[in-house]
Amino acid sequence: MANIDFHPVWDEQVTDLERERLLQFASGKIIEQDMLSIILFRGKYKKNGAIVATVLIGNGYDRMIHLKKVHVEVLAQDGEPIARESFTTDLQIKANAWQPWSFVFQKESMLTEDKSKNTAWIVEIENQS
Repeated sequence: MANIDFHPVWDEQVTDLERERLLQFASGKIIEQDMLSIILFRGKYKKNGAIVATVLIGNGYDRMIHLKKVHVEVLAQDGEPIARESFTTDLQIKANAWQPWSFVFQKESMLTEDKSKNTAWIVEIENQS
């Protein structure tokens, strides 16, 4: 079973309740071998019409990976693109571990204004480091 590796910022700021929710959510989730696995933990619309996607990023490699720049796309369950943006990050994810992270999209990154799409999104991440 994979464990959760909290980024130092998250480790300091996450509440005990949220930590427990993340641990329970990740429990039993499988990280695909030799690839990055992405699972949406929580998606929400912001008041300004943009979105926040909190995900677990799973490192299925046998070594630590470092994500410095990533391209993230959020899709509705029907495959319709909702948002797309590139982010500069400093994520170091241990081998065979999950790391939670929130991607806060700018309103300009939104590809649709249709908020009827539920928040059971598909999140895709491409490492551009």
